[in-house]
Amino acid sequence: MIYDMDVLWALVDVEDVADAIFKAATTKNIHGKNYLLSGESYRVSDVTLMLNNQPPIGKPEIVYSSALVEKDLGIAFKPVSIPLNNYSS
Repeated sequence: MIYDMDVLWALVDVEDVADAIFKAATTKNIHGKNYLLSGESYRVSDVTLMLNNQPPIGKPEIVYSSALVEKDLGIAFKPVSIPLNNYSS
């Protein structure tokens, strides 16, 4: 299981996803483009810590580039710690 192997997990806030979908649907001259919506990646153990309002041990990694989303739609994804800490409070 992913929990046993402590794999990297690419995460993005659902509000950022909704914003990107809206902008992709309403922005002119980008018809037919595909966007990968991905933010920071953390190990499962770090996600567990953040869900319990503790700081992660590891540093975030960017596994999948969202450069096209940032360029075309002007989206800057929130740090993963923000929605995870909001969820746990």
